[in-house]
Amino acid sequence: MNSNFGISPTARRLALCLAAIATGSSIAITWFAGRERGGTQAEQLIWVTVGLSLLLGAHLIPAMARGTKRATQLLACALWACAMVSTGYTHGTFFLSAEQHAGEQRAEQVMVPTAAPEAISTSDAIAVLLRQQARLEGALSQSSLIKCRDNCRALEVRRLTLHSQLDSIKGQLEQAHRVERNFDRTAAERAHAIARQDAQRGDPVSAKLSSWLQVPAASIDLAMAIFFGWLLESLACFSWYVGLMRPQESQETKVAKNGLITGQSGSKELERSKPITLAMIGDISRSAANDASVCVKAASGNHLMDVSTSIAAADTPRPRTGEEEESLLRHALESGAATNSISEIVRLLGCSEGRALTLRRQIAATNPQLLLANHRVVG
Repeated sequence: MNSNFGISPTARRLALCLAAIATGSSIAITWFAGRERGGTQAEQLIWVTVGLSLLLGAHLIPAMARGTKRATQLLACALWACAMVSTGYTHGTFFLSAEQHAGEQRAEQVMVPTAAPEAISTSDAIAVLLRQQARLEGALSQSSLIKCRDNCRALEVRRLTLHSQLDSIKGQLEQAHRVERNFDRTAAERAHAIARQDAQRGDPVSAKLSSWLQVPAASIDLAMAIFFGWLLESLACFSWYVGLMRPQESQETKVAKNGLITGQSGSKELERSKPITLAMIGDISRSAANDASVCVKAASGNHLMDVSTSIAAADTPRPRTGEEEESLLRHALESGAATNSISEIVRLLGCSEGRALTLRRQIAATNPQLLLANHRVVG
C-alpha cells in the first residue's frame, strides 16, 4: 500500500480535483478583475497576464519547493507570501466589484417616484393669492363703510363683485394648498425610495455587521473580500501541495520486497552449491571403503548435508537478520561448506561484498580459528 505521510491515494485524487476547481475559479476571478482594472484591451490583457502569473505562483510554489535546499525554500517562502498578497488584492477587487454590480441590480428593483418640475412653485402662487385675498378683503371692508345716498345700485354691484373675487381667491388658495400637500407627500415617498435604494446597494450581511460592530460597512466589505480571496488561494495551495506529493512505499512493502529479492538470490546460490555438495558426498562414499580417515570426512559430509538443508530452509522470502547471516556463515565455515574468501561468502549468503567483508571481520574478531582452519582445509 502506498503512503504519502498518512495520506491515501484516494485523498490525493480528491485533493487534485479540489485543487483544479479552486485554481479554475481563481483564474476566472483574475480574468474579470483584470478587465475591470484596465481601460484599453492591451491594458486589460497585461493585467490578466500578470494576475495569472502571480496566481499560479501562489498555488504551485510550495509544491515546487518541497525537498529543495533550505536557502531555496526561504526564497520560495518570500515569493509565495508576496504572490499571496497580490492575489488577495486581485480577488478583493473582483469581490467588491461583483458586490457593487449586485447592489445596483437590487437597487433597480426599487421604484422611485419622479420629481415635480422645477417650474411649478406652489409657495410663490400661495403668496400671490394671499396678497390678492388681503386686498379684496380690504376693499370689501371699505365698501361696507360707504352709506348709500344717490347710486345704491352701483355700490351693491361692487360689493357683490368683491365677494365673488374673494371666493375665487379662497378656492385658488385651497387648490394651491392641496397641490403643496401632494408635492410634499411625493417628495417624502421619493426620499424613502432613494433611502431604500441606498440600502439595497450594500450587502445585507455587511450592513448587519456594521450595525453590530459600529464599523463602516465599506471597511467590512473590504476585509471580507480580501479574506475570501486569501481563503480560496490557501485552499488551492494546500490542495496542490497534497495532490502533487510523490508516492512513497510503506515500511511493510519495502521489507517484503527486500525479502523476496534475498530469497530469490539465496535460491539461485543454493542451486549453484548443490552440485558441489553432491560431488563431495560422492567422493566421500567412494573412498570410505579404502581409508579409515574417510570416515571422519563422511561424518563431515553428513554434517555438510545438514548444512545444505539449513541453507535451503533459511532461503525463505523473509529477509535474514545480521545475526542469522553470521550464524549461517559460521556454520558453513565449521562444516567446510564455504571458504573464507569474499566471493565464496557472497555466493553463499547472496549479500554484497561490503557485507561479506563485515561478516568475515566479525568472525575473525570472535572466532579466528574458524578462518584459520578453513584456510588450512582449502589449502
